[in-house]
Amino acid sequence: MATIRPKRASDLDACVALVHSAHASDGWPPLFPADVARFITPPYERSAWVAVADDGTIVGHVALHEVGDDALGDAIVDAAGCTRDQLAVLARLVTSHRVRGAGLGSRLLDTACAAALAEGCRAALDVAHVNAAAVEFYEHRDGWTRASSVLLTLPDGRSKDAWIYLGPEPGHPGGR
Repeated sequence: MATIRPKRASDLDACVALVHSAHASDGWPPLFPADVARFITPPYERSAWVAVADDGTIVGHVALHEVGDDALGDAIVDAAGCTRDQLAVLARLVTSHRVRGAGLGSRLLDTACAAALAEGCRAALDVAHVNAAAVEFYEHRDGWTRASSVLLTLPDGRSKDAWIYLGPEPGHPGGR
């Protein structure tokens, strides 16, 4: 069983390797970043956690990001009906293919959601319509609701349709 702990600066190389592995096995992220280190630890990251296997290998990652001052951020704020400072964007949830199906993604999601709630924030996230496995995962999470759809323009000019999901509101049970 993996242990979940806060991400450390010394985890960067292992997290970069996890992103490379996820892209090779699953095609995630679909638009592979030129700077993987900045992708996995961007300047707008509020907090992050890693899952560490018994052998010390990092096998999972999740983060909370600030709500961006962009079209996606605006759509999340509109969907939630609150202000940016009342939200945290759950992002970069990834697990190694070697631990899939063991509930690690759920544990990482719950960890980040609990941290957002402890800060008095509601977690929110976006997932591309075409990412059927992720949509299925979020559809079956207690306390999470599909709030709206948004058309996003990617840095390369392509567009993608994404669902916005909202986690439980502060002061309400859920997220497990």
